[in-house]
Amino acid sequence: MTEIIIAVIAVLAGFIAGALVYRKHTKEAERIIKQMQDANDRLQKRLDSRK
Repeated sequence: MTEIIIAVIAVLAGFIAGALVYRKHTKEAERIIKQMQDANDRLQKRLDSRK
């Protein structure tokens, strides 16, 4: 019985760890996308001002 409980705890711990890593990478990707959008907006403003 304890082997089953230990296995279930290991599976839950792995799932939680995977979810946390996924969330961290998702937040990092969102931050990079935001930076790229800001840079694109600045470049678009420069182009518009030269027209």
